[in-house]
Amino acid sequence: MKADAEGMTSAADQPLDKHARLTKLIAACNDAQVAQRDVLLALTRSGDPTEDWEDFRPTLRLLLGYILERGFAALRLMTMRHDFDAEILLRTFHEGAAKLMLIALTPEADRPEVLREYWSGLGQVSDRKTAHRAGMAESVMPEGRSDSRDSLRVLQARRSQRGEQTLDRNERRRLEQKWSLPEVLKAIDRLLKAERPEAVALLHIYGMASHLAHADSRALELTLDRSFRSPEERAGLEASHVARMLSDIAMVGAFCTLLTAEAAGGAREELTPAMTKAQAVAADADVIIREFDETQREFNKSILGEEVST
Repeated sequence: MKADAEGMTSAADQPLDKHARLTKLIAACNDAQVAQRDVLLALTRSGDPTEDWEDFRPTLRLLLGYILERGFAALRLMTMRHDFDAEILLRTFHEGAAKLMLIALTPEADRPEVLREYWSGLGQVSDRKTAHRAGMAESVMPEGRSDSRDSLRVLQARRSQRGEQTLDRNERRRLEQKWSLPEVLKAIDRLLKAERPEAVALLHIYGMASHLAHADSRALELTLDRSFRSPEERAGLEASHVARMLSDIAMVGAFCTLLTAEAAGGAREELTPAMTKAQAVAADADVIIREFDETQREFNKSILGEEVST
């Protein structure tokens, strides 16, 4: 198997067993996603129409719909073997999931403040940034483009921004820091009373995806790494990568679906099909991941020496 100019190879070049197993796993992940979307549809239909979208339950439903759509799009990319593009998209999936978890797990007494920060506080931060950037775009708009210019001016107009801009610079920075992914994940671990920082561990995956999104030197090294590997090893690496993303989509989506349904008063047994399908995806994905990990033992030992895990 020879890498092309972009460091990519077709799925047809992979050993048939790996390709067939991935195809089956992708189909299973799609089934898990459909089950999760069915739960969301039922929650939306049974929701209280008098609730504002900034209220607790509607906010969770909106976030769940957003992350399920991102997961569905990432899955489509993987079917075309655009694995790195899927990884980039999953940054958004994980960020949305983290925010949903934080809001859902926050004690009821503290929820109004958290929701206010999410919608109003961070909204003010976003409004100011949008207005500033729109001003820069307007300054270079050619003559004769009055409609486009007015669209940019609307984004800068006070009437298009939410409420009063009541937050000073220090408060805006505090909110941005509090709602940054690392801080959100730390808060989730605290709320779950986790013995190990399991949520924070997501930062490794998110960080690698960030390299790809930012096109830094590490991103190029990741693409080069695949082209330097033997055909068999590369096939195993790519299969492991896809399996991990599919497991994330299924399990993170299932947990967010569970939290959203429980917030609406749903019974856990009603979610059994969605949870069972997600767990099956994770179990099958783990087999593929472990198979590749085993092939890396000698390399790991050459780097770690006696410190290699046993």
